[in-house]
Amino acid sequence: MLLSMSAFSANFGSVALLMSLSLKAFAQTGSSLLAGAIYGSQWLIPLFFLPMIGWLANRYPLRRLMSVTLVLSVAVTVVVCQCYPHYLLPFFGLMAVRGVLENVSKSAAAVALKVYMPGRLLERASSFYDTNRYVSSATASLVGVLFLNRISIAQVALLSSSAFVIAACCYAALPYVPAVKPDQPRPDFSYWRETWRILERKPLLRRCFVNLSLITGVFQGFYYIARSTLPIGQLGLSINAAAFVQALISLTFTAGAMFVARFMPVGAPPLRWLSPLVQTVAAAFFMAGSVLTRQPVFGIASFLACLFFYEVYYTFTNNQIMLTCTPEEISYISSAKYGALTFCMLVVIVAGGAAADAIGFASMTLVLAWSVVIGFYIFNNRLLPESSEVV
Repeated sequence: MLLSMSAFSANFGSVALLMSLSLKAFAQTGSSLLAGAIYGSQWLIPLFFLPMIGWLANRYPLRRLMSVTLVLSVAVTVVVCQCYPHYLLPFFGLMAVRGVLENVSKSAAAVALKVYMPGRLLERASSFYDTNRYVSSATASLVGVLFLNRISIAQVALLSSSAFVIAACCYAALPYVPAVKPDQPRPDFSYWRETWRILERKPLLRRCFVNLSLITGVFQGFYYIARSTLPIGQLGLSINAAAFVQALISLTFTAGAMFVARFMPVGAPPLRWLSPLVQTVAAAFFMAGSVLTRQPVFGIASFLACLFFYEVYYTFTNNQIMLTCTPEEISYISSAKYGALTFCMLVVIVAGGAAADAIGFASMTLVLAWSVVIGFYIFNNRLLPESSEVV
């Protein structure tokens, strides 16, 4: 219960902050690149310090680590909102610092699931954890529908900071568990060698790792661009209506995670009609469909269908990774996984945002949809044919 409450509160605060800043930025400037960069800046620094993040998650007691990072997030959030929109350079710098704190907290939470939950409940707990985050995202989005046009950035900072404080208190109330590896040395290049050894020993884990990184990078990067550009720029909705779309997005993610928990548990006979290839093609098909119309109902419905199939893919593959790793391995793999998918996501945000500003959001989306299908097929059926049973 404490893990669920803390995840709900922390994600609520993060979504409320990022959604408000991104929607206001796009409404004021019309730039897909700027709206996407607000999200992308969260992962700029963590991308280069992933071994340190994994080391922290193993080196210190989880309860203390998660509480401290959230308390520090409160201070950074307040200063960030004071910098926007007049001081963009320090604003993006502090957003990057806030991203470090959030990534440390998320990596520690992944280890906490493995540590606090018994093995027989781990798969359901992982799916429920993702579902809980999406419900909190929907709640934050509904708050945006009601108040986004009425509250200032300073009030957004107060709302987000309050949620971080609640999450920190929940983490602090968890039972004490010693650090997973308190004597682990500070990471160096041997960290990456150990991560590679883990992936080399487990072909299924390696394939899931690479697939998840590439597919998540593409669809998540597109999502961060489209969540502002599609409703406001492509379909002509108001900023409050765009916030309502964020709530629908969160509910869609929740439905995808629940679908996997109910119909696609790891170890059960696979649904052959819903293989990872089918999930990817369906997500790309509906991605393209979202920009082939100017009708808000059809455009949003297609976008939501895209995100549903992407979430099914993400949750199922991530569950496989969680169950394949030991508690010692999960911090290595979790940090490396976030790094790989973050790198792909940042490439898509920057390249896709710039392309959307230059050639139009619709053209960029169609190119991206074709690229992800072709890339997935080549990788899984040409580059790694020896592990084709996973696909």
